[in-house]
Amino acid sequence: MTSKWLLLTAGFGSADMNAAAQRVKSQAISMGIFDAVLAFGDADLETSCPNVYRNYKQYLNSSHKGFGYFSWKVELVHSALSGKFGEYDGIVWVDAGCEIYNSFWTRFRLRRWLKKTEKEGVFAYTLD
Repeated sequence: MTSKWLLLTAGFGSADMNAAAQRVKSQAISMGIFDAVLAFGDADLETSCPNVYRNYKQYLNSSHKGFGYFSWKVELVHSALSGKFGEYDGIVWVDAGCEIYNSFWTRFRLRRWLKKTEKEGVFAYTLD
């Protein structure tokens, strides 16, 4: 794999969600696959998503599902694709509620998916 990859995650709205994002970050770093791993929390929202923060600030709280209906997710990914967090060939998004298991098979499968993404331009999947 020759491309540079950035993994993004975020945990907004509670200490538990922030801790979950930090856990995902730690798990992703331990994989040794990504060139950078960024985890965003409440304190990062205004600077990492300035447009969403400015336009929808009243919804960015725990009383709205997804800490503002996940409106910040699009701007985070767009910012990464635009080079705001550095120059990368690909972006991987992992929700903070996910787990990344550092095993031989997980690394093998993830590298295969990243190579497929390099070849086809995008890779996405969902669980049942």
